[in-house]
Amino acid sequence: AHSGSASPAVGVSLLLAALIVLALMVPLAMAVWFTAPLILFHGQDAVEAMKGSFAGCLRNIVPFLVYGVIGMMFAILACIPLMLGWLVLGPVIAASVYTAYRDIYLS
Repeated sequence: AHSGSASPAVGVSLLLAALIVLALMVPLAMAVWFTAPLILFHGQDAVEAMKGSFAGCLRNIVPFLVYGVIGMMFAILACIPLMLGWLVLGPVIAASVYTAYRDIYLS
């Protein structure tokens, strides 16, 4: 008997659960990514803005996914120095979301 060690099946099931959660989070992130600017600048209601955000992300799915992967790496790096990296990364993310919004919805 292995005292205190988990079987490989537990690790595989945890990995599978994490991948399922991640797969469910992507459409949710797509629905809320541009919701605030669409409500603020276009006067849309919340549901209409979420649909518009999802559609905008779907039209640009490859850049959206690449941005997400790179963003996750920068988020991990921002957490290393006692979360102080977020003082830089937060405004950079806000600026990049606004820039993407202008590129997708105003051009």
